Amino acid sequence: MTALTVLGVIFLIFFLIAIIPVGVRVGYDRSGFSLDIVAAFIKIGILPPKEKKPEEKKPEKKKPDADKSEEEKAEEKPEEEKPEEKQEKPAEHDIGGTVELAMTALRAVGDTLTRLRRKLTVNYIKLRYTSACDDPADAAINYGRAVAAINGLSPFVSKFLRIKKRDYTVLVGFDGGGDRVLLDAQITIRIWEIIYVALGLAPVIKAYLKWSKSGKGKDNGQK
Repeated sequence: MTALTVLGVIFLIFFLIAIIPVGVRVGYDRSGFSLDIVAAFIKIGILPPKEKKPEEKKPEKKKPDADKSEEEKAEEKPEEEKPEEKQEKPAEHDIGGTVELAMTALRAVGDTLTRLRRKLTVNYIKLRYTSACDDPADAAINYGRAVAAINGLSPFVSKFLRIKKRDYTVLVGFDGGGDRVLLDAQITIRIWEIIYVALGLAPVIKAYLKWSKSGKGKDNGQK
């Protein structure tokens, strides 16, 4: 009974770790870009970088050989004999194996991207665009273009990403000051889904090991 309890606790711990969502939060406004790494309720700021306090420089102590000239130091040091470097010949691989590896890699990358697209989740995305040109006519034209672009791209993006919550807003201002863009989005993926996506690269590793062994075998045969 004790062994089953321990196994159950271990399974529960791994299960809880596997379902933890990890990802990034991206923001943009007039002050610039911001980037945070998120894991469950933990958030680690990456951009903008934190300002580091200037370190106080300690006075350098003079070494006893500091007063000597470079010529005197060179005379004191004995010349060391450099060992001859042996140049290893690169292993030669069959062209057919190289082509097979490249094709396997392309297929695996496509499969991995498909898996990633299905598992990524956009928790929320907030996009606000304010058209505020100095000329009211230009501001109205840019407003119409922005509305058309959002209405056209939104269904296209929804086909590739799962978006839980979205907020697209287009405003127009006749007070000038230039266009303004505000973006705030968070994209996450669970840890077990990362493992699932990484499994798509397994054929590449297998093909690379086969390709590497074929090159070593050919190289050993030449010796």
